[in-house]
Amino acid sequence: MVNEDLKDWEQLPEEMPPEKLVRKWVERDHFGKKFALCPSCQKEVPAENLTCIFCGARICENSGLLGNLLGWFKRLFRKQN
Repeated sequence: MVNEDLKDWEQLPEEMPPEKLVRKWVERDHFGKKFALCPSCQKEVPAENLTCIFCGARICENSGLLGNLLGWFKRLFRKQN
């Protein structure tokens, strides 16, 4: 009787990741992650954050997607005199 289960020392056949995941990896490696400097503690934080993850200070509005979105909402709903 032949046991078809893999033993501990045998390697599994390598599977190819989905194309969507491969594109995501290439995009991340090519463009890299964007960082912003905290105005308070001067540490690098992801640009998408609105507040510093280290000290809690507010990050510049024009950093990252969420900061740009917040700035857009503020301009949209600004009272015009």
